[in-house]
Amino acid sequence: MDDTFITYLTDQTDLFLEIDKNEADPRTVWDTYKAYMRGMIISYTRKCPGEDGFPLEFFKVMKGKINDLLLRVFNRSFEESKLPESMYRANITLIAKKNRNPDLCSSYRPISLFNVDNKILSKILALRLEKVVNSIVDADQTGFIRGRNSYHNTRRLFHIIHYLNTSKTSGAV
Repeated sequence: MDDTFITYLTDQTDLFLEIDKNEADPRTVWDTYKAYMRGMIISYTRKCPGEDGFPLEFFKVMKGKINDLLLRVFNRSFEESKLPESMYRANITLIAKKNRNPDLCSSYRPISLFNVDNKILSKILALRLEKVVNSIVDADQTGFIRGRNSYHNTRRLFHIIHYLNTSKTSGAV
C-alpha cells in the first residue's frame, strides 16, 4: 500500500482533529472486520439480498472461505480510493405502506437493496467511526450518536429560557 496518501490524510486530520493515528489508519480494517464477522452470527437474517443475490446467510456460512477475499477487496478499495463497480449498484423495489389503498402510487415507498458485501463494509466503517466520533463531533451535537441524548440540549434550552425570564434579560434563542 502506498503510504503517501495515508501520510497526507493523517497529516491533514491532525490540523483539526485529535484522534489516534492508528484509528485513522485504513490498514487496521482487519481488526474491525474480524469483530464484525464475529458479531454477524447474531445479526439480522432473512433480509433481501442485493443485485448479486447473495444473502447474509451465505456470508455467515462461507465466512471462513471468503474472509481473505473480502478483506483484499476492501483493502484495494482503500488503496485506490474507489469501490468495486458492484458496490455502486442496488435493486430498487417498492414496499406497500400499511393500511393504504394498493391501487395508489402514494401507497408505496421505494427501498434500495444493496449487496451484502457493501453492507458489511458500511458496518465496518461505522464501527470504526464510532470509536472516534466523540473526539471529533462537539458534545452539543446529540442526534444519532450513541450515548448522547437530545434531552440534554432540550433541558439546556429550558434553563436558558428560565434564566432570561427570571433575570429580565433580553436574548434570542
